[in-house]
Amino acid sequence: MKNEPKAVGRFVKDDVWSASVSRGSHEIYKQDMQRTKSWQPDSFRINAERIRAGELVADHWLFGRQAAGMIVMGYISESELEPHRQALLAEHAKHRDYWVETKESDDKDAKTIRFNPYEDIKAELYAKHEAAMANARKRNA
Repeated sequence: MKNEPKAVGRFVKDDVWSASVSRGSHEIYKQDMQRTKSWQPDSFRINAERIRAGELVADHWLFGRQAAGMIVMGYISESELEPHRQALLAEHAKHRDYWVETKESDDKDAKTIRFNPYEDIKAELYAKHEAAMANARKRNA
């Protein structure tokens, strides 16, 4: 029975698991740990860079509070957002390009109105963005 494994516990004096999990316990990692404690990701800056790079972003980064935040913080300008907005609106138009017919009133002789809801969607998105910009400017004033 010469090849029996020996118990590791009698050779280990400290709590090895805790030492291996806690990188800060090693002297060489101390500086690295201090630097990373204060770092926080800035989603506004990240998404502004993604927009500049032509990458896809969620629509709330193009219209509304998040878009207003990026602009007010100076990460991006309205003109940089506009091509992405137009692409989003073109996608809406492609999928929602249908006409809706409705009557002016419940009267059966009432005139039929025909309209495309895309224009309402577009107007609503820009109105939402303008309201968010006004609020963001108030907060940062």
